[in-house]
Amino acid sequence: MTAEWPLIAFTVLSQLAAGLAVFLALPGRPASRTGWLSVFVVGAAGLLASLFHLGQPLRAASALNGLGTSWLSAEGLLFGVFTALAGITWLRGGTGISAVGAAVVGILGLAAQGMTYAPESMPFVSGGLPLFIFFLSALTLGAVFRPLSGAEGETRSFGGILPICLWMLLAVLVIAPLTGLAAGTVMRASALAWLHSAWYWTGLLAIAATLVLVQADRMRPAQKALALISVLCIRVAFFVDTAHTAVWIGFPY
Repeated sequence: MTAEWPLIAFTVLSQLAAGLAVFLALPGRPASRTGWLSVFVVGAAGLLASLFHLGQPLRAASALNGLGTSWLSAEGLLFGVFTALAGITWLRGGTGISAVGAAVVGILGLAAQGMTYAPESMPFVSGGLPLFIFFLSALTLGAVFRPLSGAEGETRSFGGILPICLWMLLAVLVIAPLTGLAAGTVMRASALAWLHSAWYWTGLLAIAATLVLVQADRMRPAQKALALISVLCIRVAFFVDTAHTAVWIGFPY
């Protein structure tokens, strides 16, 4: 498969926005209007990117036709509502029930996104792997970018959460292809593709480098850049190197 960059941009940006929203909405955290503006802008950029993934961008609303039966439709609706709530929270000064609502809807959006990209026709990811990767990516990006939100005294607030997220993400990404090697034909093909992917290894190395900098509490701008690069590279590997069962039946469609 080739890299579908609008889809990659949508998933990465929407997860960054959702992760930021979760940390901004935590009880006891100071209100940050700048932070919620960041969530709104990033979320809107993700939705804009998603339009270019559609065959007919001007008919984007038709993606909601499957509400109740399609995870894709639920994903689009939830992230649309999430972005709107983030905008409302920004206009209200970064406080109010809309902040909690945005965080909750963002989490639901991540769940729908994880299910959207876990089709049965792709056994390597159909067991729930996207849920783990997407949630951990969102938490990692939210934690590492949170100090940019504008709230005072937040620089060290998530120092303990970030390495945990990074270690968990690294563990999932290492274990998944190793277990896939011992599974069926399609899963094994995906596992081998991941293990031979430059995107996959670049992502792992970027996670490891981020961990080193986080543990040393050094070069925070580099931490942010490396965390974003790691998620982006792993996302490319996820969409490009995961095998589809159609490969073994000659693409009849």
